[in-house]
Amino acid sequence: MCQQFVSEKNNSVPIYIAEKIEEVDLSPFEQHWFQAVSHQNPKGVICLPDETGGLSRAILLTDKKSDMWHGALLSETLPDHKTYYLVDDADLQNFAYAWGVAHYTFDRFKTKKESKNFPKLYVPEPLKADVEKKIAAVTLVRDLINRPASDLTPAVLGKLAVEMAESYHAKVEIIEGEKLEKEYPMVHAVGRASINRPQVFDMVWGDPKHTSVCLIGKGVTFDSGGLDIKPSSNMLLMKKDMGGAAHALSLAGLIMSYNLPIYLRLILPMAENSISDNAYRPGDILTSRKGLTVEVSDTDAEGRLLLADALTAAGEKTPDYIFDFATLTGAARVAVGTEVAAFFTNDFQLASSLKEKAASVREQIWELPLLEDYKKLIHSAVADTASCSAGGYGGAITAALFLEKFVPTTSKWLHFDIMAWNVSSRPGRPVGGEAMGLFSAFEFLRAL
Repeated sequence: MCQQFVSEKNNSVPIYIAEKIEEVDLSPFEQHWFQAVSHQNPKGVICLPDETGGLSRAILLTDKKSDMWHGALLSETLPDHKTYYLVDDADLQNFAYAWGVAHYTFDRFKTKKESKNFPKLYVPEPLKADVEKKIAAVTLVRDLINRPASDLTPAVLGKLAVEMAESYHAKVEIIEGEKLEKEYPMVHAVGRASINRPQVFDMVWGDPKHTSVCLIGKGVTFDSGGLDIKPSSNMLLMKKDMGGAAHALSLAGLIMSYNLPIYLRLILPMAENSISDNAYRPGDILTSRKGLTVEVSDTDAEGRLLLADALTAAGEKTPDYIFDFATLTGAARVAVGTEVAAFFTNDFQLASSLKEKAASVREQIWELPLLEDYKKLIHSAVADTASCSAGGYGGAITAALFLEKFVPTTSKWLHFDIMAWNVSSRPGRPVGGEAMGLFSAFEFLRAL
């Protein structure tokens, strides 16, 4: 990432965002120039010269002045040899964040790197440092999700998590092999068919006297669907199935970088859902870490099995809060689309506060219900529970209800079911891995 911000306003060009040009106080020269070159009712970015031919000011004419992503549009559009400042800076933090993430590119596997210059934006301290931390957090999420499964195995993801944890002097344990099979039996069952062996990353940081929070992220580094194999069109993006782990790891990094008064635990169950002669099968009955038996309804519903064991491990320490992130169900995408993060929670106040925080950081999140009546849909005649419902209705809800069976009633629980991927490019949000709900969760935790 290049340096996109400056903390001094010297010689910066002002940026105005307006619905009509009349909202901007133009000089007679600027008015004459604008009338000479503009169309009637223009929209978009306009760069006004001064009488010497230099750049006087930049104006974005738009029907939606409050859109933070104007920052990304301007960052991608304005001349790159200048520094700028936002005249109406009431929402400068979100504007600057959008400006900064517009610089993102994933070129890890490009043999020829494209160098591109970007304009700079004036952002005063300490806001500048705050924005840069958030940009680093979303960059981490995007980079991890964009890496192919050949480059990001469970072991590699675990190593990266260890490196982050050690940089903050956190305590770390990697559980694998026979110990994994004993302590996280369903994680082992999902990942045992792959040559890239499953593991669980477990980290603890902070003062036990503080509010205790456990973060969990689904870390399926590739999902073939297992024996219930996906069609090729559905399998193509399954490198992103570790997007939940990317979110949880990034959120943990934010918490530690801000040194929040939180006693933090991070659990990342990681596996590849592959096919071989020892792959777990539809109809198998697994015994979970909690002791509940689970009838495998579909081997392509593997993420909830990883999360179930991790939620059980989290609950054994009775944390105040448990947050999990997962690219869990296509049903959530049907319900809210690809650009909204669906979430579930067992606590009304948590939901209300989270929505307020989401509005402040301009994230799109939507609560779905933990509908008690739907528990009958994951009934099993041969085990304590089925892993998923037989029909396709309410799939995100029944997945959350399955997870709830492994959550202690004493903890406030938040479950994000996310896409973690941009299916089309928009300013500041290229096609590829994306953070969803990350800053809503962070701002909630920062306010504890």
